[in-house]
Amino acid sequence: MGHLWFTASLFRVVGLVFSLEVLLVGDFQSFTHFWFLSL
Repeated sequence: MGHLWFTASLFRVVGLVFSLEVLLVGDFQSFTHFWFLSL
């Protein structure tokens, strides 16, 4: 039960950060380029 809750919270946080970064960068292509560079 706790593991499921942790996974759901993790996905929610990742999704929130993802959309915030997209909003900040503006252009999605440059965002994905930056995303792959940070990996």
